[in-house]
Amino acid sequence: MPCDMCGNAKTEAVCSIEGSELTVCGPCSKYGQLVRRVSQQPFPRKKPVIHERVEKVEDIATNFSQLIRKSRESLKMTQEDFAKKIQEKVNTLHKWETGHLKPDLQTAKKLERMLNIKLVTSVSNQEEKIDHKSKSVGLTIGDILKVS
Repeated sequence: MPCDMCGNAKTEAVCSIEGSELTVCGPCSKYGQLVRRVSQQPFPRKKPVIHERVEKVEDIATNFSQLIRKSRESLKMTQEDFAKKIQEKVNTLHKWETGHLKPDLQTAKKLERMLNIKLVTSVSNQEEKIDHKSKSVGLTIGDILKVS
């Protein structure tokens, strides 16, 4: 804490100077009456360090429907044949290929193995936050306020 009178970084005492109690350094303490000595902390206080945990999050590729359809067609399989092979309904496969339904992660991994394609991507939560901020439009209250 700096001296209230001169700004010196090292304060030594609280003194009563012209009716006010001020925290002052040694040289400035002669201008008032000593109230008490300031105990110096052996280590300066530091703001706590908050470690953000980075987690890997799996997600399905945005163009999954095209990847599934093109890979199935390259194997020269009909939707009916491929649906039987992966033990899914033809209607469900059709919805995946048209993009009306997104397969769950377990099914997407099964499709990756069967079609020899990459559908599941791994994204860290840091990247998601950055991506989320880039999508926002305009100012938010967090942009205006300074958090200390």
